[in-house]
Amino acid sequence: MNQNITAMTQITFHSIINTALLKANDRGNLKSYIIRQSKIAERDAFYTWDDFSAGLIKDVTEKMQGLEFEFNLWKKFLSNEINNIDYKTFSIPSSPNSPTWPEIRENQKIQKEKYLKKCSQELESGTINNFKNHRNEYRRLEIIIDVVNEINNKNSNVVSDEPQRKPTAKHHALAYILDCDANGRNRLEGQKKRLEVIGKKRSGKSGNTFYKACNELQGIDINSGRKISAWLGGDWANIKSIILDLSEDRKTLIEYFEKKQL
Repeated sequence: MNQNITAMTQITFHSIINTALLKANDRGNLKSYIIRQSKIAERDAFYTWDDFSAGLIKDVTEKMQGLEFEFNLWKKFLSNEINNIDYKTFSIPSSPNSPTWPEIRENQKIQKEKYLKKCSQELESGTINNFKNHRNEYRRLEIIIDVVNEINNKNSNVVSDEPQRKPTAKHHALAYILDCDANGRNRLEGQKKRLEVIGKKRSGKSGNTFYKACNELQGIDINSGRKISAWLGGDWANIKSIILDLSEDRKTLIEYFEKKQL
């Protein structure tokens, strides 16, 4: 199935997402479209709903990360402009008379002050939330993930008599790191031997897979339920329930989730 997921991601998910973006303002229409595409994937590529939803969320999340990267580049540009303002020169307004050097210096000073004020105001107001509010594509991508998770919840209710998903090494690694963050402890990033011992203790299995999962989590925003869902696959609400069951300090972790609005 992994081979199918790779092919589906390259060939199909991109076009599915592009069409879904056009339907994102109508949740009912979007939901019907996603379900219809999942059935096509099941028919043509033997996908289960879990395969399809995980792949779709993964690619949507990557597009969101791309937009966030653009946002960070823009903020970096503004910071560089502010830091290098003294080295920046501005065009001299046309005039019938040639300006004197004092007039040129004064003009440069005025333009620098205006530009510095403009960049500073943009940088100050350029929070990630403002960026998301003004980038319609980002909001529509969030809606796509919301609708996929909504379908996941519905499917979970339909098959609620099935056994609960067993925790994997990734679940144990995520629970460990969240416990560390919630309690203000060092994550021990990169300390292979110590993490393998912890992984074996927490999961009862070899700690090597646990260690690898911890490494993967270094590049993931674990304060985003959507990004965690994309990494693990499945619905965040179900993942959260599993993580709380695995936590060594459930009460503190619940408080941490509430603080982070997870």
